[in-house]
Amino acid sequence: MKPSVKRNGFAWVMVVLLIVSVSLAFISISGFRVVERDKIAIVPLQGIIISGDTDESGYVSSALFTRTLYRLKDDDRVKAIVIVVNSPGGTPSASYEIARSIDDVKKSKPVIAFLGDMATSGAYYAISPSTRIVALPDTVTGSLGVIWVIENKEGYYEDKGIKFFVYKSGEMKDIGAPWREPTSEEKELINSTIQEIFSRMMNEISDSRNLSEPVIEELSDARILTGYQAYQAGLVDEIGTLHSAIEMAKDLSGIESPELKYIELREIENISARYLEESFSGYPFS
Repeated sequence: MKPSVKRNGFAWVMVVLLIVSVSLAFISISGFRVVERDKIAIVPLQGIIISGDTDESGYVSSALFTRTLYRLKDDDRVKAIVIVVNSPGGTPSASYEIARSIDDVKKSKPVIAFLGDMATSGAYYAISPSTRIVALPDTVTGSLGVIWVIENKEGYYEDKGIKFFVYKSGEMKDIGAPWREPTSEEKELINSTIQEIFSRMMNEISDSRNLSEPVIEELSDARILTGYQAYQAGLVDEIGTLHSAIEMAKDLSGIESPELKYIELREIENISARYLEESFSGYPFS
């Protein structure tokens, strides 16, 4: 190779290195950084809703869920939140906690609830304050109510020769125990407790959804509704798909090409079958 060719090749390498060095220096001086796109967060609410912290599959921890919502509220890049619901409900206190957090977060950014296969009872209660609610036409929803199941196994224990010796500080300390039938006073207390929780639940839903007294009265028998029936009753704003809910979130937040940020809370299992197998004896369930 001729010396002139070598010199020309070396010169080109030096020019390229000089350009790269100048570019890096410019980037460093100007503080150049990659601009992140605005986001829509997709959050699952899938499983039986309970209060406190839990990592067990098939359950939604109200503590974990609300912490996630508030973290997304404080993230300036997240412009809207879509909650994907597939839940039969849960404890009234846990549903109330989630409802209150949604009501708070929606003051800062839109919160859209998408009702999938199932969003009944406490699950609907939890998401009722959402900015908008979208459901599939055949979503199973409604069932707005409170239930407290007490299993009486007196006959079984007698047949097996099992005896219980109970020492208690108060007459009602073992209320709901399976070894005896509740007394008339306990039945009255249980019914009054259920009615108090139910009234609070329906008042919250009525306020969130601006429902009329006749509609609330009609739904108070805890009837199951399809998504379309829920739309007719005013429990749902639009019949659509998850895509519809995301498009609604885009419109309400005013962003055209957001990044979809999927939030993984935990591994999800088939909650519908799990729910049917669960016993919630001795505690009110909504």
